[in-house]
Amino acid sequence: PPRSTLFPYTTLFRSIAQHRNALRSVETANANLTDESRLVVHSAPYGIGAYRYRMLRVYLQALWRAGKVKSLLITSALPSEGKTTAALNLAVGLAEHGGGTVVVVEADFRRPSIHRQLGLAPWPGFVHCLQNNIDPFSAVRRIDPLHIYLLPAGEVAAQPIELLSSQGFSTTMSRLKASADWVIIDSPPACPVPDVLSIRKNADGCLWVLRAGSTPRDVVDEALDQVGREFVLGMMLNQADGLNSPRTQHYGYGSPTSLSLWE
Repeated sequence: PPRSTLFPYTTLFRSIAQHRNALRSVETANANLTDESRLVVHSAPYGIGAYRYRMLRVYLQALWRAGKVKSLLITSALPSEGKTTAALNLAVGLAEHGGGTVVVVEADFRRPSIHRQLGLAPWPGFVHCLQNNIDPFSAVRRIDPLHIYLLPAGEVAAQPIELLSSQGFSTTMSRLKASADWVIIDSPPACPVPDVLSIRKNADGCLWVLRAGSTPRDVVDEALDQVGREFVLGMMLNQADGLNSPRTQHYGYGSPTSLSLWE
């Protein structure tokens, strides 16, 4: 074929290689994990909680291989339902045993908390980069010993909707998708604020976190209608009782964590 025919493909391959190299060159931060971090996939890898995250991983990997899902939005109807913990556990589960490059994006610009949950000293993050026109890849860190990458919010944004709707946010998400196998987006809850509607256009699908015995059904229905039920790939029931069945005891999973998943 003539050179003019090959050139676009050569440019594409070079672009992909450049994005991959961008993650390889980021700094490393060491997490100081405690029981309060609640990362069961890392701290209790043989427990029922970790097992259920791996069940979810199998389901998602099938969608990934089919080319349907690469970036996942993790949200909930209300605050304090465990979405950030779910996002981190899922990311660690996807990355373990060489499963792929996983980047967690903290898109909760109102109440950022991931650095505290991982025991990390804060650094200028996504908000600072967007506000000052700085390359957000400079704020990405490889988190050891979890083998995931993190782009934290860093600070509270005065105008989160404007930043989440900006071209800079969308461009960064596109670059991350080109750089990693998975992009996990930790979103604000859907009902109190409209932020999730600005974020969802940058995701391929959504996982919904509910808190057993706490989340009102009418609130969930309202939030699902707002985000779009067709966008939701599955739900994760947090703090559910009754998971310690004879079957799990027989297979040696011990006491379960309070997590249940279903498609």
